[in-house]
Amino acid sequence: MFSNSQNQSQFSIHSATLLLIILLTFISAPLSENTCFAKTQSQAEELVFASWDQNLEQIKSLIPDSVDVNTQAGPGLTAYHCAKLRGNIDIQDWLLENGAKSDIKMPERNEIADFIFKRNADPDAPGGVLAIVRDGTVILKSCYGLANLEHAVPITSTTVFKLASVSKQFTAFAVCMLAQQGKISLDDDIHKYIPELYDFGYPIKIRHLLNHTAGFRDTMGSLCLAGWNLDDVITYDHLLTFALNQKGLNFEPGSEHLYSNTGYVLLAELVQRVTGETYRAWGETHILEPLQMTSSLIRDDYTELIPGKAYGYNNGRDGKFHAASDNYAMLGPSGFYSTIEDMTQWVINLETHEVGGQGVFDLMFQKGVLNNGEQISYASGLDITEHRGATNIGHGGGGAGFLTYIMYFPEHHFSAIVLYNYNTDVYRTMTDMADIYLGDQLTVREIKEPVEEAPQIHIAEELLDRYIGTYKVFPAFYITISRDGDQLMALETNKEICQIQAISETEFRLASWNQNLKFNVDESGDVAEFSFLGRTCPKVEEGPAPIMSSLSEDLTGSYYCEELDVRYTIAIEDGRLVAKHRRHGTANLTAAWKENFRSDWWFMRSVEFNRDEHGIVVGLTVNQWQSRNHRFVKVNN
Repeated sequence: MFSNSQNQSQFSIHSATLLLIILLTFISAPLSENTCFAKTQSQAEELVFASWDQNLEQIKSLIPDSVDVNTQAGPGLTAYHCAKLRGNIDIQDWLLENGAKSDIKMPERNEIADFIFKRNADPDAPGGVLAIVRDGTVILKSCYGLANLEHAVPITSTTVFKLASVSKQFTAFAVCMLAQQGKISLDDDIHKYIPELYDFGYPIKIRHLLNHTAGFRDTMGSLCLAGWNLDDVITYDHLLTFALNQKGLNFEPGSEHLYSNTGYVLLAELVQRVTGETYRAWGETHILEPLQMTSSLIRDDYTELIPGKAYGYNNGRDGKFHAASDNYAMLGPSGFYSTIEDMTQWVINLETHEVGGQGVFDLMFQKGVLNNGEQISYASGLDITEHRGATNIGHGGGGAGFLTYIMYFPEHHFSAIVLYNYNTDVYRTMTDMADIYLGDQLTVREIKEPVEEAPQIHIAEELLDRYIGTYKVFPAFYITISRDGDQLMALETNKEICQIQAISETEFRLASWNQNLKFNVDESGDVAEFSFLGRTCPKVEEGPAPIMSSLSEDLTGSYYCEELDVRYTIAIEDGRLVAKHRRHGTANLTAAWKENFRSDWWFMRSVEFNRDEHGIVVGLTVNQWQSRNHRFVKVNN
């Protein structure tokens, strides 16, 4: 379950970061649903796809020895067509310089879209379905693959898919409808409607929940830390109970943006308490029925049979597809199931506002604003970004072997929807479609000039010394800065030491990340932090610090988290620190810095031991990307 910004980081979702194109100069092809077949990639396709993927080095390797630069693939697509659609001027120029013809007629956009969408199609594997909507009309539907591998059921336009986090926009739509009707205000504190929610000492506005700025820990990682597995049965009641039992936030509401499914669980509960109906009943009456989404449903019972439903599949380590479990009913952040036919009704309504009205969508399309005045890209269940200079309103979803995405370009009255039942690059499909249909209306891609090596800058050693120390970048990830003569050195967690090149007196290039870090110097000349990847990274040690822990015996013992009602045992086995859980088993803990460790479990990214004023270990803190500061108390001192 991810957003555009999380998918640009995962999802990037999500990124973050989220993080998705010649105008239809010919009359649109009639609506069609095409079948597909697998084929071995020819040299012509290899060249065309290399151009589509903007891989100039691969193009050069294919031309001129083995492939004609004007060779055509699929519906008559050439490498030059691809470069033009992609807006890549440098590839266009190179192709023209090497004999490409610019006057070969480009195929119709629907033919190109169908060809690109099915480039990796396999009739005996899971697949997907695509729809393109232009000016309120569905101009293309394309599908390939199987909805069920065991029974060889093909995917069609009436196949039902799990929407995963694409469901969030329906939840946001419901909340904004209630706000437009005057039944709630987006500036209301959620405690007004759910008073039993823990009092964190801050007001938590409904718009904080919509924008993912409330600070609630995310459900899935925290549930796994509590001992659950992702293929367990997880009901809405489980998720609501988890939300109501939270005793701490990731951050002060409104101070950051961090994607969290928990906020949307609370929004679903808000709808139920304000309307007096179940979320499913209200959503069917006020959303699905008015939009005539007759094959869609809001699943509140994981055992419910859904006619025509696809099965989701994961890629196994053995190279085979494996069935993914779908044992949860996550109303709010997920829970919607739909077909490509029904989803076209939804994206058309994003433009016409026939159901809901202009006021509802004015609320939905408002980007979130942090307490410091910074505007974020996330609105309400939708991420509002840009693709080649055009506004792109979209959102992705992923879970139980399904990947989904919708995008809407309001200035161009263009939308695309894709639903998959296996793991693939869903965001790439979306940007592919935008490039195919909107190409000459969007900005050209920036030509990347060769990067010249920056000249070495000499900085006095006494100035470099103020930067020496260890800085915390992420949970269980540190960068230690030291000096070797007039050169600064960087040691990243679990990596080898390397030089960092001075760009200015305060800014340095970290080659391993291809990023700059900037030391923040206060008025007195002291340095307590540096800026890196948009983060402020505090100094935690003034000088070079020991990275490896001594594995003190007093770290071992039993640790309990009351909020999650879970216990872990820390032990030393074969000279290594490990974490043990009665269900998850055993995970190695690798030292990141002093007594901060990272584990093999994704839900226990960082384990940091806590000592009291006497130096006695009294607990530990677990951090994940979306769930911070889970505190455990040592129970057998």
